[in-house]
Amino acid sequence: MLSDDDDDHNNNDLVILAKLHDEEEENQFPMAKIRGGGGGGGGGGRHHVINLSVEAKIEGKDSRFGKGFPGAFTLNKGKRLELHWNHTYLFVFDAKVAQNNHPLYFTTSDTGGLGAPGSILTEEKLDEIREALVRNPEGGSFQILPSRDLTIDKSETGLGTNVKTLYYQCAVHPNMGWEMVVVSW
Repeated sequence: MLSDDDDDHNNNDLVILAKLHDEEEENQFPMAKIRGGGGGGGGGGRHHVINLSVEAKIEGKDSRFGKGFPGAFTLNKGKRLELHWNHTYLFVFDAKVAQNNHPLYFTTSDTGGLGAPGSILTEEKLDEIREALVRNPEGGSFQILPSRDLTIDKSETGLGTNVKTLYYQCAVHPNMGWEMVVVSW
């Protein structure tokens, strides 16, 4: 159960934080609590829910227009995604994502697409996301904890000197995603 206005919480609350960056400005979205999911590998504190959808690319407004799939992921209506290494994220997807088979994944590939090239998600997590789409054709959700679900070392995420440019993409259709960064706090 999600609640934006309930200030009381206990140790079983799972909380999610994400910052999404539009091209013109940085947007931060309201806090949300997810009752009952708290265990497993850190991620305590306040967090955000990320709403995942697919919108048509618009000529002149989207640098990906004319490349790959005609639609692009939107995350709370933003583009660039910032994740924190030890925080848990709840991605809530809609029917457009599920019914059109758009499994989100994180990658070093600026193109993405069939076969999930350059994936930095564990195979188990990518399978879990694919299964969530099949089980929930009208929309659903999945969780990501970067420190558990990414296959790269913390030093490769923007926290050290071996920084790689990272992206979120579709594991089936090319050029649907955008840049992302993983940071520590």
